[in-house]
Amino acid sequence: MIERSEYQDVIDENRERVLANPEYYKLRQQIIEHQFGILKRQWGFTFTLLKRKKNVMSEVHLLMMAYNLTRVIAIIGINEFKRRLGGLATYLLALIATLKTNFAALCRFKMFNTKLLEPYFAII
Repeated sequence: MIERSEYQDVIDENRERVLANPEYYKLRQQIIEHQFGILKRQWGFTFTLLKRKKNVMSEVHLLMMAYNLTRVIAIIGINEFKRRLGGLATYLLALIATLKTNFAALCRFKMFNTKLLEPYFAII
């Protein structure tokens, strides 16, 4: 028995595009897919804990914010980050740590425990 997906034509077209232009796909992997790899493999964000688009996007936005701030720190350095942001840097660093290490706890009851985040959001 041979099975074929109803989307096999689209899959084949995509495979042909990738094989025809491997440099473009490698660039896409480096630029676009890097952050998703970090979130999934290093931070353990392999699924969303919330339902409905608005809630899922809130979850994703918080993680992307933590990722972007982490990248800025990696590029310009922690001391330059603190210098540029002044007192706000301490709160942002704490927010990054909270999001990266306690994300499951924030979503445990299928909603964000905003009490944990209030001190950080109050100053932003």
